Amino acid sequence: MPAPHKQTVENQEQFDAFMQYYNDGEARSLEKTSIVINRPLKTLQSWSSKFQWQKKMAQLDLEIIKKSQAKMIKEAVKQKDDYRKIVRACLSKIMKADTKELLVKPKNVNDIVNLIKMDLVLMGEASDKQDINTPASFADMVKRIQAKRTAESGQEDLSQYEQG
Repeated sequence: MPAPHKQTVENQEQFDAFMQYYNDGEARSLEKTSIVINRPLKTLQSWSSKFQWQKKMAQLDLEIIKKSQAKMIKEAVKQKDDYRKIVRACLSKIMKADTKELLVKPKNVNDIVNLIKMDLVLMGEASDKQDINTPASFADMVKRIQAKRTAESGQEDLSQYEQG
């Protein structure tokens, strides 16, 4: 005589019992779940073993973690993009010597360099732990560009400020 077919998929009642057990979080226990769903403890012990509730909970936890991480990464990328837009807009106005509308006006070339560094960090080109060496020639180049654009536009000359 062939062996009877074993049920390998939970029915709705068994699934609901599992979800009750799972949703109880750290306070979960088979005893508590048996009381809540009004089923004998031995029945829940059997279901837990047969349908591998511990393994299933670990899988659900992992899925939740992955979804949360994906959401956090998406939000972080959007936030970095928003910050980069702000930084680039500031740099654009500075390079055009149009600082009237800026909430924070650069006082010297280092403020401009710090904006550039922030943009690089947001792009992933450097981290806050890495030091971006800014040669004096770069700072001089920024001053010359600023002075030229200021002379052309007749607006405030930021190149007059000393570096540092």
